[in-house]
Amino acid sequence: MRKTKKIGGFPVEAIPHVRQGRVEWSAWLIDLPFVHARRPTLDEARQALAVEWDKVANAYREAGEQAPTPRSRAGTVPRTRGNQRILAMLRWLAERKSEPIS
Repeated sequence: MRKTKKIGGFPVEAIPHVRQGRVEWSAWLIDLPFVHARRPTLDEARQALAVEWDKVANAYREAGEQAPTPRSRAGTVPRTRGNQRILAMLRWLAERKSEPIS
């Protein structure tokens, strides 16, 4: 398992993409995708992302609010992924006791 870089406690996601024949890196905080940066190299993108995070955290503090904190990844907070109603229905159908169709 690879270690994810973190900024402000938030895991960082980064992907390369080609724009006008040049490779650029986009980096963002996974839990706060509105905090993002795009630079020519991965290191520059991460450094710019750290600066953007500092700006966002300072803006929260100046507004008198607490800066966002990362969600727990240790399993204490359940992830809401997928359609819960469909999964519940599938479980219910799997648990039903019925006669096989002949």
